[in-house]
Amino acid sequence: MLNGIKYASPFTATKSKIDLDFKNEYIGDLDYTKYSFLIDDLNDNSVLKRNQPEDEYHIYGKNNWFFRISSFEKDILEAKRIITKEWLESTTSKMSVLNKLCKEHDKTLCFIMLPWKDLVYDEYLPDNKFIKYDTSNDIDKFVKFVKDNSDVPILYPINELKQAKQYARIYYTHDSHYNKIGAFIVFQNIYHQLGFKTTKLSELQIKKNYDTSSHYGEFDYDLSYTGNGNLLNEEINGPDIANSSSMISTSTSNVNKKVAIVGDSYRFWIYDYMKADFSKTININKGTLGGSLQKELIRESDYIIVESVTDTYWQLPQVIDNLINFLNI
Repeated sequence: MLNGIKYASPFTATKSKIDLDFKNEYIGDLDYTKYSFLIDDLNDNSVLKRNQPEDEYHIYGKNNWFFRISSFEKDILEAKRIITKEWLESTTSKMSVLNKLCKEHDKTLCFIMLPWKDLVYDEYLPDNKFIKYDTSNDIDKFVKFVKDNSDVPILYPINELKQAKQYARIYYTHDSHYNKIGAFIVFQNIYHQLGFKTTKLSELQIKKNYDTSSHYGEFDYDLSYTGNGNLLNEEINGPDIANSSSMISTSTSNVNKKVAIVGDSYRFWIYDYMKADFSKTININKGTLGGSLQKELIRESDYIIVESVTDTYWQLPQVIDNLINFLNI
């Protein structure tokens, strides 16, 4: 049972189309005769153990699923850190100021909070080593407060991701990030919020990618989503992609709009899916936000998407302050 929706067993014994009580709006009617490997991967619990010892912040769960717990997250789990009313009010006020500025400059703002793997796949957490998240005390409380006390657009697609995981594996087992299918669900959730045309997973070709050179030897999936234009150029500002302060893409898209996504490492695949849909797409590391180039890029953007994974939402006030300073012309 999820949010009052009763689910059938995710998969039947035969590899046929799955008849679920709920059809995920971002999934569609996937043909599991064609994509039987998605079922195989969902039911495959033979995950090899990652070559890293456990320590205070790295633990193995059931079936060798690996979880990385940040110091901030650990504080929350051990009830050493609690969101105060003052923090909620102050942060929501800053978000409202930024939203007002965006409207004045004819820009559209959207915040998206993304759950780390332990919130989506909590069934794999080790019962004897880990205090499971009580999200009502932190991120849920924050999102609800923003929605109840402002008109700031904010997304938290944890339910969409929990629903989607019944159709396909959406996070890595040995890494804290979502995979390309998980990122696509989030990407479409953003498009739905912004009023853009959405695409169901079932409308795409899905291939299993066995290139295990990254993400600790795990496979991923390649999706045939290409956007509505062709990529013309991509510029990386920084020593490499992982440590770049910004990435700028231009395309032949007939949507003559500029989009900036500011966030942490979870932003990368959202940007990858998005970069051929607009004439210009900007990917900014929120940890390096503040330079003159980034200021110029934010000022010229028509859409500003601020992304934060759940264990770094405490950084939002500084990110918002920087964005407000950029737009205070």
